[in-house]
Amino acid sequence: MVRKALLLVVLALVVPALMISCGGKDKGVVAKVGKEKITADDFNLAYAGITVFNRPPLVTYEDYEKFLNTLINKELMINAAKEEGLDKEKAFLDLKERWEREAAVRALQKEVTESDVEFTLDEVKDYYVRSGTVLRVRHILLEDLATAEEVYKKLEAGADFAKMVKDHSLDESTVASGGDAGEIRRGILSPEIEEVLFSLNEGEISEPVQSMRGYHILNVTSRTVPSMDDFEANRAATIQQLRVFKKNQNWKKYLDQARESLGMKFNEENIAYLNGLLPGRDEAKGEWSSALTEADRSRVLLTSERGEITIATALEYWDRPDVMKPFQTPDGSLVKSSLERWLVGDMNYDEAIRRNLKRDEKTDLSLAKRVEEYLVTQYYNHLTESVEVTDEMIREEYETRKDELILEDRANLAMINVSNRSAAEEALSKLKAGVPFETVSNEYNSGALVDLKGVLGLRTAQSIPTELHSYAFERLQVGDLTPVVPHAKGFFVAELIEKDPTHKMSFEEAKEALRKVVLERERDALLMAWTERQREEGKVTIYGDALTALMEEKAALEEKIEETVEPANEPDAGSEGATEG
Repeated sequence: MVRKALLLVVLALVVPALMISCGGKDKGVVAKVGKEKITADDFNLAYAGITVFNRPPLVTYEDYEKFLNTLINKELMINAAKEEGLDKEKAFLDLKERWEREAAVRALQKEVTESDVEFTLDEVKDYYVRSGTVLRVRHILLEDLATAEEVYKKLEAGADFAKMVKDHSLDESTVASGGDAGEIRRGILSPEIEEVLFSLNEGEISEPVQSMRGYHILNVTSRTVPSMDDFEANRAATIQQLRVFKKNQNWKKYLDQARESLGMKFNEENIAYLNGLLPGRDEAKGEWSSALTEADRSRVLLTSERGEITIATALEYWDRPDVMKPFQTPDGSLVKSSLERWLVGDMNYDEAIRRNLKRDEKTDLSLAKRVEEYLVTQYYNHLTESVEVTDEMIREEYETRKDELILEDRANLAMINVSNRSAAEEALSKLKAGVPFETVSNEYNSGALVDLKGVLGLRTAQSIPTELHSYAFERLQVGDLTPVVPHAKGFFVAELIEKDPTHKMSFEEAKEALRKVVLERERDALLMAWTERQREEGKVTIYGDALTALMEEKAALEEKIEETVEPANEPDAGSEGATEG
């Protein structure tokens, strides 16, 4: 087994080299699709592009022909997509331009980040300590600077931190725990928060620091530093982490210089005006921009070395499908950062072009693959959009397969998920005292759990947190509560609402899943019929002799590799080789 796996890996490395040495573009044409040729090079390149353990076997002539047919079908669909003009549509051209820009900027980032990644052993040790330091943190979140400064003055005068949290903090998820945000490592929080936080001594309280959420007052309650006794065991991993960190720092330094060179100046009045019109983070977006007058649209938000950005041009930018739509923040910081990313992104693309980084062989292959995948998908959808699945078809599929349609054990949990134990214990106490679960969920949960009112719905074990499996399926009866259950990022408290034991699926339970199965089968059948018609119309020619030659060439290569690859010798337990590091 190990020898076979090694052979597959070696083949994966050698086949691309073989393709490069195969000669001219038209050498070994194994098939034609219309005017397009599929060569041995194309065949090998496509096969090598599949991960080793997912490749179909290539042993018999039928195996080679089957894989070749997948390439033929792809080429047929690409040609048909082009005949339909799908490669001329604005949506595709915009997408292709974005891919090209992204590829160019990635090439620029690679060149910049890899320019200087050398470091000393002392730097590795320092990074080991820095990256391994863990802070226990609590915070107070305020809406505006004036309120934050007022609260900070009270804390400086001796006010109790937990009371200030309860009276003023907007972060409902940490109010019950006195502002406790749990344990924090470097690289988790935003840079502006992290810079202040890790500069604090244990017990120290920070002045207000701004983030996109508002203004924070931070307090470090404990600091844990890794022991150097464990450094050698973690040395290799730390070196890898430091290399990534150095690359990120190189890119950050480059971006900082790019921003400075742009000379950006925001018009704060117009930024505030636009920010006031934006919907909040969780509000419906609506058509708020339609009420803007021409005078409003001409308001300048930003000037730079690259010109002006008005509200009108900003709206055009935000209307792009690949751009995140801004929402209202206390000071319009999201509007500013979005416009800044736009300018810096354009500047990076121009710099990549200036350095001649726009295109290389690897980039061309990657872009060509993305274009082909897009056109194949679009034509497949176009070809099969008329396929309909009736209830009768689904019923027939169900009757054929009903004995094998098994629904595994499911459980429905109502769950509280918080970052610290004290909040979890408090939530559990309230539930035991009879406080409705929805009320407790609204008080302690955040994000999607609030929308769900804490209730997950019937789920199989794979969709329930691992830490709750035994409670959901073995230890609890309906109506029982778990104790506080720790997990990687916090603590759970859950109530078992419902159990649904393993059983054969009813038609209604299986209906939607079977609809998808039948739809895909019907679509694939339509595609197969279509490709057969293309062959009947003479659009495909397979050259059997060339395919046989390709098969023999690859077989000879495998045989040569088999002769070259020797099994590793097992060293004796007492031999010198057994103790070498």
